[in-house]
Amino acid sequence: MADVAIFTSVNAVDRWFALGDSPPALPEQVFGVGAATVAALAGHGVRAVAPARHDSEGLIAEPAIRHAATVLLLTGEGGRQTLRDALGRSGRLIDIPLYRRRAHPGLRQALTAVVHWANAVVASSAQTYSALVDADPLIGATLLRYPVVAPSERVIKHIRTLGSNAPAWLAAPFGDAAVLNALRAHWVPQPNQRARDDD
Repeated sequence: MADVAIFTSVNAVDRWFALGDSPPALPEQVFGVGAATVAALAGHGVRAVAPARHDSEGLIAEPAIRHAATVLLLTGEGGRQTLRDALGRSGRLIDIPLYRRRAHPGLRQALTAVVHWANAVVASSAQTYSALVDADPLIGATLLRYPVVAPSERVIKHIRTLGSNAPAWLAAPFGDAAVLNALRAHWVPQPNQRARDDD
């Protein structure tokens, strides 16, 4: 058995516990990336902790992970290679992809319905923001003009490479409360902007 297990998302938790009535036993030390992932694990009776910084670099900095003989990574296919590279070089990593990331087939249609009344974009990851912008050229050009709430400077840098010069606000550690706090701290309605029922 591995010394440490890492769940990178709620999706990873859901897929792990959908493996059957008795999913494989987890080690005593379990990490979840973010409060939502830790809460999802708690819902299955697993005590987990989140790293101080909710990303690959934060996980690598954790002493329990740095000194573990074997680390079980429960995540999706693709994504960043930082953690895999850091732990895989020493042969300490057991990487189990539990799901595949892909844009929802109805993404373009959903964006078409909301893009002209949106005020800001919440980008939970670089990959998520890219999927939104790539869904359609005209929609993407519009979204690039909207302020963005992001979980890290790394994601903001990625957003800049796609052509956005709009304001970008950090929400860390990322979650609903941090996103709302970032919007409250930075959002200034335009003088001629009329309030809507969903604002």
